[in-house]
Amino acid sequence: MAALAPAIAGLAPFFTLLEAVLAIVEFVKAVASLNPVQIAAAIDKFVQTTDKLLGIVPQLSIPLLIYGLLGLLVDFLDVLVEYIQELEEHQQQIQTMKNYALSENLPELLESALCLEDNLDTQIAYFNNALGAMGAFLALVKVLGDFIGLSIDVDIETSGSLSEVVDQLEDIRDTLKAIKEAIPLP
Repeated sequence: MAALAPAIAGLAPFFTLLEAVLAIVEFVKAVASLNPVQIAAAIDKFVQTTDKLLGIVPQLSIPLLIYGLLGLLVDFLDVLVEYIQELEEHQQQIQTMKNYALSENLPELLESALCLEDNLDTQIAYFNNALGAMGAFLALVKVLGDFIGLSIDVDIETSGSLSEVVDQLEDIRDTLKAIKEAIPLP
């Protein structure tokens, strides 16, 4: 049954539309019966169904989409900040290892520290590439924001020290959180 869940989830808009059509039919029948109790119940059901329809109407679902995308970005930035802080900590540990190796004249330890430093530099380069890709994602969010009259103007600059990147990402995260909360939801 769990394997069917994704397939059934894709049919949710169809079932929502079907439910709306059935609510309209029920409303028409209630009006034809002239029974005020049936009419009130049919109106209530129709209003509930209309709320569900708002989630699948494109013009009204764009704010929901942007809200979800911004939530995803904020969570992603939280993870990135933690990752960068770990990279910074590793940098400090490697520097301590190098200093100790030099002060104690331990060439093997120094060689290991330099190897670790090369690996860390490679991780930082991969990280910078990931931030570049996130810039494209932010551009998409900007375009979608324009649809609902929301100015989303944030850019990522990957140059500088890791702590500068952390500060910048935290500022962007806070800005995106504020924008997310300002989105008019239907």
